[in-house]
Amino acid sequence: MNQQAARPTETARALPVSTTSFTDELLAFDSARWQAAQWNNGGYFLNGWHPNQLAFADGRMRITLEADQLGLTGKSCVSGEYRTLLSYGYGLYKARLIASSTPGTITAFFTYSGPAEGTQHDEIDVEIKGDDPTKLQLNYWSNDVEHPTVINLGFDASAAYHEYAFRWTADRLQWFVDGVLVHEENGSRGPLPQVAGRIMLNHWGTTGTNGWSTDYQVTATPSVATVERVTFTSESDLASPMAPVSVGSLAGSAYWGSTKNWRAVATIGVRNGSGAAVAGAVVSGNFSGASTQSCTTDGSGACSITSTAIGKAVTSTTFSVSGITGANMSYAAGGNAAGSVLIRQP
Repeated sequence: MNQQAARPTETARALPVSTTSFTDELLAFDSARWQAAQWNNGGYFLNGWHPNQLAFADGRMRITLEADQLGLTGKSCVSGEYRTLLSYGYGLYKARLIASSTPGTITAFFTYSGPAEGTQHDEIDVEIKGDDPTKLQLNYWSNDVEHPTVINLGFDASAAYHEYAFRWTADRLQWFVDGVLVHEENGSRGPLPQVAGRIMLNHWGTTGTNGWSTDYQVTATPSVATVERVTFTSESDLASPMAPVSVGSLAGSAYWGSTKNWRAVATIGVRNGSGAAVAGAVVSGNFSGASTQSCTTDGSGACSITSTAIGKAVTSTTFSVSGITGANMSYAAGGNAAGSVLIRQP
């Protein structure tokens, strides 16, 4: 749905294409790479864009959608859009963000090229609707034809930071959440995007989407989306294709740390699709009721995570794997030999 209308205030021109990989921690506005939009979309967009709505502090960029009390856009509300000066092509795109939960809003991370750049409309979307931030709206546009998909996240995207990513190659599109492959397109539903596009992050209020979203209601309370990291890795810099990895083995053990407390140990083995051990994989997981911990697999493809002290009155705990990340790895949870293990008091 995040189709960008032609920009009548801008001259159509083809943008240069960059193949330079980068990671931006969003510590401050970077005018060498990014532009703060100042124009109006129209169409389904209730707001206009203005640089005032982008703020950088504490290693994060805040995008604020609110009533346009200063008359910056000539519309009822105003928000921010952060977009690259150059276009980017095949590669891996990532953004770590917290979405808004305000009804009628969209938190978006995407690539776009279209009439304003003198090209056909091609686009790759990651969108989260404030109406239901437990769902991820994925889409790609090729020559102005869209191919949407909805994914159940299994968590509330407005409650904490998560990493959303997509990899674009000549023959496929893959979307990832926290390093886990959640959807893939190979062109069977329609041609994949062909034209390099700007990388964009925005937060907008919807109007008249015919049921795709409720209409955004302008109130005195601003709606905020927050981004703390954006990464682009060109296809030429990716050493090898994203290889699916999964849990090949999961075992538990326990020992007494004192007469009053014991500790549980989860040992995880990571394998690739061929069953070979995978070194350098970062495994994340947690014991019952505890915060997430992680370890990195060694040359044997295994690593261990030890719990904090567990009181004598607690007779067991369960360790659950939440993700596996690493260079050129995608977590294929469906291939896990086990996703959790019960560990009893010794």
